[in-house]
Amino acid sequence: MTRAVRDARWRRWLALFTIAAVVAFVALDVVASRLAAEGYSMRRDYVSSLAAVGSSVGLLGQLCLIAYAVAHMVAGAVMLTAWRTKVAGAFLVLAGILFTGTAAFRAHCGDGEAGCGLGEQGSAAGGPAALEAGMHGVMAGLYALVMFAVFGIAAISAIWERGATRVVALLAIPFGWASFTGIGQMDAIGATGAWERLWLGASVGWLVVVAVVALSRRSPARPAGPSPGTPCATPGSPPGP
Repeated sequence: MTRAVRDARWRRWLALFTIAAVVAFVALDVVASRLAAEGYSMRRDYVSSLAAVGSSVGLLGQLCLIAYAVAHMVAGAVMLTAWRTKVAGAFLVLAGILFTGTAAFRAHCGDGEAGCGLGEQGSAAGGPAALEAGMHGVMAGLYALVMFAVFGIAAISAIWERGATRVVALLAIPFGWASFTGIGQMDAIGATGAWERLWLGASVGWLVVVAVVALSRRSPARPAGPSPGTPCATPGSPPGP
């Protein structure tokens, strides 16, 4: 098996893993939201509230955030193997690593996930719990900044990319616009969760496009071996008739 064939097979598995991680993120968000305490609303409440300390579905919420982070890291690996330019892929891996911090440093919702962080109930007043909640916000902010760079660098990379990959690079513009529109509207009263899910959904939506295009790339042909029954030439043997 040639290196090109091995790389194509590895890229295919990475792309499939990316799609699986995105599906897991969406499914876990929906399931955790349905199982959450009474009063939790996907339209109003944060996704991260599902993973918060004090949440009735904390484990499902953490798995949801981890799946989201993993999707970024694996999609970044896809870009590193499939794109001519590597910078956007490297930044995407970094974004995934940073987002794992939102699962490691959890918000604190003493009265449960419903309304947490929206003024209806506060986080811990001080001490280690407040520090952890603060770090949660820092990691989310750093992730957003790095993703801004990812979308911008990917769009610029369209200059050097070819074929379908160039289209994916250009699609970073509308997906990035949708993502950061979601961030900008998250202060909307009663719709914070909906806008946050637009932010996160647009980001992973673009990752799915990256993965699907990587899957659609034609694998390099394997070198043809000798036909059955064809004798192999040995050094110094006379040419055949």
